[in-house]
Amino acid sequence: MSDIRTAIAAADEEYLVTLANKGLYNRALRELPDAGIVVAAEGENIRAQFADGSAVTMDGSILRYTCTCPSRSVCKHLLMAVLAAQELFAGAGAQGQLPEDGAATDAGALDDAATDAGASDAGDAGTATGAGTTDAGTADAAAANAEHAFAFIAETSAASLEKIAGKRRFRAAVTESRFLEKPDIREASTLTLKLPESGATVRFLPGAPLETAGCTCKSPDFCSHRIQAVLQYIIEKKGSLPQEFLPEEKPDETPEIDVALLDFLRHSISEVFSSGLARLPENSGHRFLQLATLCHSRRLADPERLCNRVAGQLEHFAGKSAVFQKEYLIGDLCRLLKLCDLLEKEGANPKIAGVFRDEYHPVAVTDILGLGAYGWHSTGGYTGVTTLFYAPELRRVLRYTAALPDNVSSGAVKMYNAGAPWGLNARLSALSHSALRIRGGKLSANGQLSATESCHAEPLGPADVADPALSPLRYADFDALLEALWEWTEKEKNGESAMTALLVPDRMGPGSYDRIQQRFSLPLYDAAGRALMLRVRYEAATELLLDNLAMLEKEQEKEAKSGGLLGRWFGQKYNCGVFLANVRMEEGALAAFPVTHYGQNTRNLSLDEEKNEINAFHFDWGN
Repeated sequence: MSDIRTAIAAADEEYLVTLANKGLYNRALRELPDAGIVVAAEGENIRAQFADGSAVTMDGSILRYTCTCPSRSVCKHLLMAVLAAQELFAGAGAQGQLPEDGAATDAGALDDAATDAGASDAGDAGTATGAGTTDAGTADAAAANAEHAFAFIAETSAASLEKIAGKRRFRAAVTESRFLEKPDIREASTLTLKLPESGATVRFLPGAPLETAGCTCKSPDFCSHRIQAVLQYIIEKKGSLPQEFLPEEKPDETPEIDVALLDFLRHSISEVFSSGLARLPENSGHRFLQLATLCHSRRLADPERLCNRVAGQLEHFAGKSAVFQKEYLIGDLCRLLKLCDLLEKEGANPKIAGVFRDEYHPVAVTDILGLGAYGWHSTGGYTGVTTLFYAPELRRVLRYTAALPDNVSSGAVKMYNAGAPWGLNARLSALSHSALRIRGGKLSANGQLSATESCHAEPLGPADVADPALSPLRYADFDALLEALWEWTEKEKNGESAMTALLVPDRMGPGSYDRIQQRFSLPLYDAAGRALMLRVRYEAATELLLDNLAMLEKEQEKEAKSGGLLGRWFGQKYNCGVFLANVRMEEGALAAFPVTHYGQNTRNLSLDEEKNEINAFHFDWGN
């Protein structure tokens, strides 16, 4: 039996209602006896001619159809054509042969097979859809064998699904599948999957091609809901997607060092400095745009960004715009010149060339817990604030980053106190200590949350650093932290340079400053005396962070002299608070960059200029 005939034979009431709606399906049942339908096979196609002059042609699939009626969506003629063809199958024997061209069959004589919808019960509907020969025992057997009927979907290969869906949509769906909630799956006469995120329902026919699947979105194409339904069914049956579905290793992102391009960049930069802005050719901005394109083709991400920014500044100068800032132009040109020298000296080093932005994919409705935030400044000339969250359901740390070029940024602290994303009527600073429910969010593979307007956040209250849901991040034993860091480095690094953790030290040692390396170090110790060093290099972007660490030291000295009154006030042992930090290996030992300190005065260390009121949360480190 051909694919189209298999699909028609299996199309039951649920499936047809999914294609259209219940009212149109009932109308098709009522009008079927008097429709004067003549059904014939035309090669691999099925054609149905109606007495009113309408004609339906199904081109190898129920969904690939044309109808001469003016309807722009699934019409009653398609439903009646399927129902009439099913009746012919019922009387055509096991082979299900339909008449060929010229040997048409009048479906109008099938009055007994069509049932008035107003008087139809479940059994009558089954008769109208070609299930009249199925008694209760056969139905039970069909239900018992439903898993076998749809086994072919679970065995769908990555190559075949990609061919149907298209490479781009297939890859996006595979990435998205990691973040979606488990669908409601029901196996009966059809395979039904209800997708929680979109609310769409997808139905597959037993033994029929995937392309015949019906979806409540009514798309005539193989939509993203159908793609995701196939993937989720494979996950349901096999526990996870087979290796063939997983993204291949990323293509070589190693920068291509083109000495001629580097020389041309240097020449263009020197021309700006030697001739002066007033004597520059009018096309200087366009030249740097062309250089940005060349840098992109050679996977030089940071040089491309700098070239684009230089081009923008030159255009502002030419247009006599007030946005033009001479110091920012000079700074970008110097950074670009330094990058050229480093790339020529170090070769194809991605850490110097930079990386391109990741694609974002939809994420399921999920709750996230704010952990803290830190300000930063990049050598590429951007100032930003990164807020850290933990998603218990995804069991991973997520990040939201707000960044602006230096020439328009007012600084990380002001950015931190500006408006929050995701439709929240709050400051960005509120996110770092709040529990939120995210809907319509988008997430990159490395855990970056997008500021997309489609995302909406619902506040759930303050986040508690002692929440049991955060136990996977908390470490009072630094030996266990070291083991976790090694495991994270091997399995979950995703291009990140440090692992986010909540440190619960037993005590804190005195800080020290290395004038040669211009680095401040503050040791933390666990109960067994194992050490971890908080390390911060001195630079303009870390001045506030270093001031807050110095203030923290003084507070700890005061707490020690008071005999631990704060600890007794909390009712539990409370030595030196909890640190949110980005942990890494440095010089063969554990080191960390501090982000937030939860203690007597909870601070986002690089962003809070004033003391906050104490957060009276309850500590329970047994989780």
